[in-house]
Amino acid sequence: MIGLIGNGEFKSIHVDNELFSSVVSMLKADRYNYAVYVIDEVIKKHFDQDFQIIELKKISINHIIHKKHISLLPQIQEKIRAKLPEFNRKRLAKNNNFQQQSRSAQSNY
Repeated sequence: MIGLIGNGEFKSIHVDNELFSSVVSMLKADRYNYAVYVIDEVIKKHFDQDFQIIELKKISINHIIHKKHISLLPQIQEKIRAKLPEFNRKRLAKNNNFQQQSRSAQSNY
């Protein structure tokens, strides 16, 4: 996206590795005006509550395996499918915790 913007056309500060909860708190407190994030549907629900979301691009997430290990592919896929429900439960729990932190952080601004 940065390559599409000419010099001086868009004044911004680039911040790497910022905590998601911090960014949301800063946006709510008007300390940030804009953010670009890769988000999934779970996180999107948090942004939907207070912000307008404009999808810039759809991306896919892939796992890559070296050809010498291709025989392991069925086992890897099976393990990923088995772990997805647990992963999603943990994400939901983490995001519920995030909501509490976000409300607490918002009251500090």
